[in-house]
Amino acid sequence: MEKRTKQRRRVFVLAVLLLGVAAASSVLTGGQGRDFAGVYATSNEMEFGEDVSMTFEVEIANHSGADLLGAAVQLDNPLDPENPLATWASVEVAHKGRCGLIAEVSVPVHERDSWRKGRMPQLSVEYQNADGITFRRPVELIRGTVILERGQP
Repeated sequence: MEKRTKQRRRVFVLAVLLLGVAAASSVLTGGQGRDFAGVYATSNEMEFGEDVSMTFEVEIANHSGADLLGAAVQLDNPLDPENPLATWASVEVAHKGRCGLIAEVSVPVHERDSWRKGRMPQLSVEYQNADGITFRRPVELIRGTVILERGQP
């Protein structure tokens, strides 16, 4: 009886480990319906009153199922959606490819502080599919180190 219990535990532990590996793989590869995933980093931060000037870098991975040609990437401004914090035009990323982007941005101190506390910046990709239909999709971000060669100035 004890032998059977040990076998059940082993099977259970193995199943939990396999599910954990599968879940981690899905997050890293943009699974679960995410078309775009990315890693962002900030540097050269300087406070000027209520705003912070900084370098914002992001590496975007394309899991949309298609190559992106002429896409626009936008660092959204949560306080004023009509005026993004940064915009990159004519971005090209192959399906399953990656692209590094960089910009000098100015953000409110409280926004920068919320990023430091774990809230992610809101980044989106706007593109047209082969039928000419325009899509706007979020980029699921994590904070990290951006190490790819930059694709855009």
